[in-house]
Amino acid sequence: MSLALLACQPQTSERAVKLQKEAASTLAQGVANSSDKKVSTALDLVNESLGIAPNHVPSLVTRANINIYERRYEKALKDIISAQEIKPKDRSLNMLECLLKERSQGKKAAIPCYAALEKEWAKQHQEGEPIDINWVAAAYLANSGNRQDLKTRYLQQKKSQGSPDYLLAKKTIQSLEQGRYLQLIMPGY
Repeated sequence: MSLALLACQPQTSERAVKLQKEAASTLAQGVANSSDKKVSTALDLVNESLGIAPNHVPSLVTRANINIYERRYEKALKDIISAQEIKPKDRSLNMLECLLKERSQGKKAAIPCYAALEKEWAKQHQEGEPIDINWVAAAYLANSGNRQDLKTRYLQQKKSQGSPDYLLAKKTIQSLEQGRYLQLIMPGY
């Protein structure tokens, strides 16, 4: 009987979703204003959300983002791995796992992660589809032989989309080439 009841219940309660959204907003305010109190409040809110819905991926990601901001990379990695168990084909979660492995365990531990992710992107990419920056980043961070070709294709794609996108794309590629990408997106070295 309890299985039938569980099957009829919504996947994630409205309360959990509302708490997660409030936590994400509060975190953004805390980061923007360098407010430890706001960040702490965001953590309380997202923990409450996860108490209601422990498998709510956006809540796990929000808590990971809080832990990244607080430079608790191992805790962030645990939340991302939990989120991946629920959404294993989400490449953005996979990329974040690699970045957190590098941040918490070092570059050597992360290279196989980046390489596997770059190969997965290559395997699933269809001709004519846009090149994702995370694919390019994974190729650079894995020191893949495909990185120059991906860079060229990605920059051509962005150039055709207009100047602001192209300039941002060039700066992102420069940070990858100069080994500053992780520092830019996840400070703390």
